[in-house]
Amino acid sequence: MQKAGYTTTQVQGVDSGRYPLSTQTLEFIQGQIMLLQQLGFIGGNRYILKVPDGTNAGIVYIDGELLSIDRTPAMSNSIRYIVVRTTKEDIHADGETYTEAREYRTAYLSTSNNGASESYEIAKFSTLVTNQTLAEQIKQMPTVVMGYLSDLLAEKMPIITKSGLTLEMLNAIKTPCVVNCTSSIKVVADAANYSLAVTTMGNDVRQEITTASGLKYYRRFVSGAWEAWQQLYENLHIEAKVVKGTVYLRHGELPSDVSIVLLRKKRRSAFRRTGGSNSYQRNVGKRERRSEKTQYVHYKGIVLSKGTPNSWYVPRCIGVSNNDRDADMLNKEINGCCASFVRQMANDKNGNTVYRMQGVRNRIGNTNGAHYQHHAYVPIAVQVARLNRKGQLTTKESGGEMVYMRYCLKRVKNYETVSSQKVWYYTHYRTITLGQ
Repeated sequence: MQKAGYTTTQVQGVDSGRYPLSTQTLEFIQGQIMLLQQLGFIGGNRYILKVPDGTNAGIVYIDGELLSIDRTPAMSNSIRYIVVRTTKEDIHADGETYTEAREYRTAYLSTSNNGASESYEIAKFSTLVTNQTLAEQIKQMPTVVMGYLSDLLAEKMPIITKSGLTLEMLNAIKTPCVVNCTSSIKVVADAANYSLAVTTMGNDVRQEITTASGLKYYRRFVSGAWEAWQQLYENLHIEAKVVKGTVYLRHGELPSDVSIVLLRKKRRSAFRRTGGSNSYQRNVGKRERRSEKTQYVHYKGIVLSKGTPNSWYVPRCIGVSNNDRDADMLNKEINGCCASFVRQMANDKNGNTVYRMQGVRNRIGNTNGAHYQHHAYVPIAVQVARLNRKGQLTTKESGGEMVYMRYCLKRVKNYETVSSQKVWYYTHYRTITLGQ
């Protein structure tokens, strides 16, 4: 780089420390500043260093030039362009006018280019993220990457084919590998043909067998001895059946960090709010439109009880998100947890009972006519999922398949005998059925 000796320049007959201020000197200084601007190409040709928020001005980098952005208007969804304005200023000094001696270049955000001679589409600009933000993104790296690496390592394991494997030979395999066993000892399920996967975890060794029918068994070598074989169930799989309106569940061996949760289907908001307290700077104050749809959400934070692996049981509520408001739901079955979906209203003018159901626009009753219907239901589901640290079910947490059900309000026809004659009437009752 160029360097000027402002304090060290020697002048004949005069001490050092003198330097001439001239147009060449000012051009020299400006050249150094222009050179420093070229460092901005590290981030690309066009990007926003700081977004204006209505109070503070922003900074943008455009093709090697740093420009300030007016503090208003602030960034929003309607902004389409970054417009650059150039103004020139005359200088009056010593009785002379120096025409267009100074040039000011600034930028501002705009919904249109307004016929400006210099404007850029904002969609072609990226927003520079700080090192702190990058560090947070690295921490939130999805576990898919780790799963991919595990699968890749498994593919690199040596695959061995063994025939006539004995128990002694099986016990001796403690090195990570995959073995295709044929006509070997029947250690589980009377299966002589199976695949054996051996993995190590510290000083422990794990053997996992997969039979031709898809059943899986495993055992561990701990403290110098092999444990007994245990069947490996599908972790996040769950089944359901309904018997006389009571819901029964059955699941396998569940990990200790998962829960069984109750979901309900509801309409999703048409807007996405991105400007929360933990959002990135570029998203502060944004409210974006998104496609309308319905989705399953965690209903009142309800957590259901777990049962004995591979056995049918009746689940009960063991936890809610708001104990003060929903404490009456604790220890209730799924039917009781969903009771608040239905409210009984005042009877109609004919004395018929009228109900309202969450998510259903019409009234439910025996009345025939507009805004009335005879049956209704609310879609619900049960899922095995991992909750976050706040006990909430989010899209970032892993979950198993959902068992879909309907909480129904149905109308049935009954009769009673009056004076040896049948008198027919309609009643409504609540029940749960399987399906979407």
